[in-house]
Amino acid sequence: EIYTLSLHDALPISMLIVSGLDQDRITLDYTVDSTNLLRRPLSFAAIDPNQEAEKGSFTFNHMTFSDANFEYNSAVFNPGPAFQNYADSVYLFFNQTDTVNLTIVGHTDSIASQKYNYNLGRDRANSARAYFLKLGIQEDRINTDSKGEESPVAPNSTEEGRQKNRRVEILIQKQ
Repeated sequence: EIYTLSLHDALPISMLIVSGLDQDRITLDYTVDSTNLLRRPLSFAAIDPNQEAEKGSFTFNHMTFSDANFEYNSAVFNPGPAFQNYADSVYLFFNQTDTVNLTIVGHTDSIASQKYNYNLGRDRANSARAYFLKLGIQEDRINTDSKGEESPVAPNSTEEGRQKNRRVEILIQKQ
């Protein structure tokens, strides 16, 4: 099943969950546009729970963002449109339930030492945490962690790969 909702509906993903669709069955597909205008609705798909999800597919409760949110050697968070849209949905969802927490995991490329990258990953997670706090999610419902360079999603041998590894991973978990 494909559900298409306009971002202007203000409750895209959270509406599906509140309507009874299991959040583990929701995937989000998006493309980043060079403008801030939403030209077409976001599209959500319900996954068949009896089939294995595609490797690397994202669900509402487990998203990864590496859309140049972090520059090399920096924890300054520059959220792109995809992250902003997702964060708005998370905020709305958290306002509708008190049974979940947010864990933000910071990641880095492999340049520098493991200890340095672990600390940088932690700082990146804390920067993303500050974004969610600014939206209004309660402080005690957000945890942070770091994987540093331990879990790359792309080869560190190219700049493109290293950029993909400079990311935050967002996990929504039951309390």
